[in-house]
Amino acid sequence: MPEDLFDLIAEKTAAFHERMDVGVAEAKSKQRAGEFVLASETPTTPFDGMHFNVDKGQSFRFELLEGTQILDIVLLNRDSPLDEYASQYHTGALQGPAPYEDYVFVSSPPYFRPMATIIRDTVVYERLDARMGPGGRHMFNFNNYRCSESTVEFATGKANPNSCNSNLIKTFYELGGDEMVAAHRHGEAFCIFQATQWEMNDGVPIIKFYESFGCFRTGDYVELLAQQDLTVVVSSCPQGGQTTLKDMTLNPNWPVATIAPGRVADHSQVSVDDNLVASAAKDALRASGGG
Repeated sequence: MPEDLFDLIAEKTAAFHERMDVGVAEAKSKQRAGEFVLASETPTTPFDGMHFNVDKGQSFRFELLEGTQILDIVLLNRDSPLDEYASQYHTGALQGPAPYEDYVFVSSPPYFRPMATIIRDTVVYERLDARMGPGGRHMFNFNNYRCSESTVEFATGKANPNSCNSNLIKTFYELGGDEMVAAHRHGEAFCIFQATQWEMNDGVPIIKFYESFGCFRTGDYVELLAQQDLTVVVSSCPQGGQTTLKDMTLNPNWPVATIAPGRVADHSQVSVDDNLVASAAKDALRASGGG
């Protein structure tokens, strides 16, 4: 950018993190010091969705225990799951389309408050670069990524296939019936443990997918700090670890790709500010009698 042009994005990005990073530095310090205690551990099921709850101030981890397994994840406010969920669209200009350590998942309009922040990502990015070239990533949220029955059928030629979309819709129905499905039928998910690279095409960023051999290690994990009481919805992607793209029906799924909710930080140990709500959201809450 020319020096004489004002960079609004750079200025507002700094202000954004100053506002949103509540409790994050303290949580990262405690996590690295091994002060979080494992509360529970629940394995995913291949070709299926699941959900679990996490309290504000807890951290939660997605860990590879055997083979690489792609996960699609949706974060819902536990108290108002129909209305408030992690929405990456309205902060895309500030944080980009590929989450990273310190990335803040911010709640949907009219709300604008932190829901969760990535406090640890142990994937070695040099491995991704070695496989794909510079710019290798494994997390992304553009453009509302979750594979659908249509895209999987197009890619594989297999009719009526399993997909992350069907897994998530099934889990939404279990949580709240038709109303929940209607609210999140096209809701926002983010993806982890998928070998990807962002590439510029005539100035436009496009995403490319790669086979994942050599990219991930047993024990790699992504850990987040919950900054609200959350319901976490997860799909175990039918593409497994994306070990082959030549015949995607051959990708093995790993039931031991593990969600470990509740690497617990006591609420008194991690400060999370309840007052970080956009003024529009406050007005909406008052109008509904909720605050």
